[in-house]
Amino acid sequence: MDHSDPFGLYRALDLTPAATTEELKRAVRYPFFLRSGGESDKPFEEALRLAPQAYDILNDPARKANYDWFARNLPEVDGETDWADKFDLRSIVDGPTHCSSCGRVTPLPRYVQISEVTRSFNAYARTTQEEGLLCADCAKTFTRKSALTTLFSGFLSKGGPYKATWSWLKNGQRGHHLKATDERLALHNARAYLERRDVKLAYALARIAAKSRDEDTAGQSAAIMREIEAAGGDYWNYKLPDPWVVPAGERAVYAILPFAIVTAFIAFIYGYAARQNERAFRPVAVNGVSIPVCRELPRNGDILTRQTPGGGEITLRIWNKTNQNAILKIRDGQSGTVLASVFVAYQNSYDFEAFTGRGYRLQYALGNRLDASCKEIIDPDWEAEFRKVDAESFYIEYGNRNIDAYQMEYGSHRAGRRITSREFDKP
Repeated sequence: MDHSDPFGLYRALDLTPAATTEELKRAVRYPFFLRSGGESDKPFEEALRLAPQAYDILNDPARKANYDWFARNLPEVDGETDWADKFDLRSIVDGPTHCSSCGRVTPLPRYVQISEVTRSFNAYARTTQEEGLLCADCAKTFTRKSALTTLFSGFLSKGGPYKATWSWLKNGQRGHHLKATDERLALHNARAYLERRDVKLAYALARIAAKSRDEDTAGQSAAIMREIEAAGGDYWNYKLPDPWVVPAGERAVYAILPFAIVTAFIAFIYGYAARQNERAFRPVAVNGVSIPVCRELPRNGDILTRQTPGGGEITLRIWNKTNQNAILKIRDGQSGTVLASVFVAYQNSYDFEAFTGRGYRLQYALGNRLDASCKEIIDPDWEAEFRKVDAESFYIEYGNRNIDAYQMEYGSHRAGRRITSREFDKP
């Protein structure tokens, strides 16, 4: 006998006690019964017999919580026991509700869903959810714990600020809950306490459920109130204290803190970007001389200079695999005259429609900033002149739109030699 499912209600629906609300709803829409596969069909017949009762109990939050509480608190017995012979299932599930966490009887429970956002830094944020019938004290404990986890983990994750903000707002109400479900729970407990002759508490609970928009819930609650009034009960002025009221200060913290964190994060990003932008456009000191920088970088593939018309049969495909911008110069292989120069942005490529087939020399300089003319690399780094590379002369054969590829990449200068800034900058 499975002590977590003593009456076999979950087994009848091919579920476990850990089944979520969505799984229970699917089991109702798409019933599934286990056939034995052998000579006897008793397991199938038992599931078929219990299915309607299982649907009725497990889809009612109060009755399901009472059944789960009973399963966790079974009397100690020796050997296998047929609990259906020893206990009346209806009296178990129709009694006052128990908190799923602490097990205490609670007149005003809620079926809540508590969310938590986890993972941090390099991982994407992940929202995990737990649900159950809880008293106000347990819900407060769990939501505060989830809120702290979300604060120190969720807000630091990729995609975390959005998810964490919604999680915080829901946890600020002691978890996500549905008003209609709260009213059904109040009606359930009103019936339970009426049977126990606690008419004052039954009347207060029925009064709460009577405000429901659901006509059936409101009608049954009003009938309970009339029954108590007809028996001489006058409890109209009695109001049951609401343990779910969140103090104003705590509500303010839940409402303001996530937006304050998001605002501070955005302000930090914008401030950092502004500082980097200011630094990028600050004049550069080279050999004691302050040189202004280009305020608007060329676009990838912009031609900086060109002495001869393009449109030849040859295409040069240039890949800039570095993390710096590049100025590429194409020189005549014999005279060394610059035929054209082009701007190639970092991690970009450009197809340069070159000239008719002849020998060329390719040179490129790497750097993050350009001078005020936006045509020359400025780099105060002492390695600047060594980042100007002269690829060895090569010959491009004639053909119908032949493509010669050249890749700019750190540490891959085997095809050429490093040159000085003066040699690179000469016309």
